[in-house]
Amino acid sequence: MKQKKRIWWTFNLWEADAFQQYLEEMALQGWFLENVGGSVMKFYRAQPEKRRYAALLVPGSSSLTGADSWKAEQFRKECQEAGWDFQCSGTYWQIFYTTDESVKLTGDMTEERQFLIQKALS
Repeated sequence: MKQKKRIWWTFNLWEADAFQQYLEEMALQGWFLENVGGSVMKFYRAQPEKRRYAALLVPGSSSLTGADSWKAEQFRKECQEAGWDFQCSGTYWQIFYTTDESVKLTGDMTEERQFLIQKALS
């Protein structure tokens, strides 16, 4: 059975909700995001699992700073402290998941804050 697959990236910055839903559906099928960059998403196969995803835009990110800038690292740390596991990152995106239904979005993870970040990056 195929253990890796690539899918064309079709989500825009303002489609975080649709991206999260897509990742949740893929996880139920046993496909987990390994990398997102350019125009391709790479997935690996593992045991299917019910996950909640947070596809978040990094505050202050750009194609010049990259996925592992100081701000991105600080943002990742904040999300992990809030109970989210880091999945992977792209130029603008940080992808987190949790299997705990009680874990909430906090700080820069909130929808209102993400909307403002999205507007700044657009």
